Amino acid sequence: MQPTKRPHPVSNNRGGLVIVLTLALGLALRILPLPDTLQLLNPDWLLLIFIYWCITLPDRAGIGTAWFLGLLADVISGQLLGQQAFIYCLIAYICLRFHQRLRLFPMPQQMVIILLLLFLGKTVNFWVISLYSQPIEGIQFWITPFVAILFWPVLYLLLRQLRRAYHVQ
Repeated sequence: MQPTKRPHPVSNNRGGLVIVLTLALGLALRILPLPDTLQLLNPDWLLLIFIYWCITLPDRAGIGTAWFLGLLADVISGQLLGQQAFIYCLIAYICLRFHQRLRLFPMPQQMVIILLLLFLGKTVNFWVISLYSQPIEGIQFWITPFVAILFWPVLYLLLRQLRRAYHVQ
């Protein structure tokens, strides 16, 4: 009689807990208190992690999830309610629409596309802020996508390793 192979505890729900925990980590990193000089080195981790899940598992990360995460980001950052939610939904739609292409791109090309997506989000954010006449923070407002894209390859590899280790499908 052969011993029965026990399934991995996370594989029973196809790794939903792993996705939720990585997004919670992204939310925690988003609100990490840093000095003003280092604040521009703190990219939108929640959005980067969500982009990864949109590209790799589009059936698990959708527009509704983007809306919810964006509302959480709005509440935490104290911005206009729905501002980040709209940006997250816009970026999620583009990622979900082109996820098959994005997965096949080599890392440098993927980085350029994600940089463009982050700049799209920043542009929409700038537009909304200028509508209700809040002052823009200056150059650091536009630097964060460049910083974020430097973290993308490492984040991508870490999340891929995590996805494979816990059989997230």
